[in-house]
Amino acid sequence: MNKTPLHPVTDDHVRAYNEDGVVCIRGQFDQDWIERMLAASIADMERPSARQIVADDDDDPGRTVAASHMSRKNADFMDFVKNSPAAEISARLMGLDEVRFFL
Repeated sequence: MNKTPLHPVTDDHVRAYNEDGVVCIRGQFDQDWIERMLAASIADMERPSARQIVADDDDDPGRTVAASHMSRKNADFMDFVKNSPAAEISARLMGLDEVRFFL
């Protein structure tokens, strides 16, 4: 699994983030990360916890699942925080030397 971004975070990405508060940067995680985190996310949705909220409407084919503190109970999420390119991407977008993740 890649530990650094697969593509550079450009000045245009940073500018869009600063102007809009959000930016979509595709293709930064390799297939191993994608498959691992998809499996972890599905497993988390299938085993609801007290910290999970599910919004499901009979008139809507979709649903929203929101959870907090996922990295505390699932090693896959903690590994993503510590070892994926996410921190480096975030630091670059915010113009920081490092980012910190608080539990």
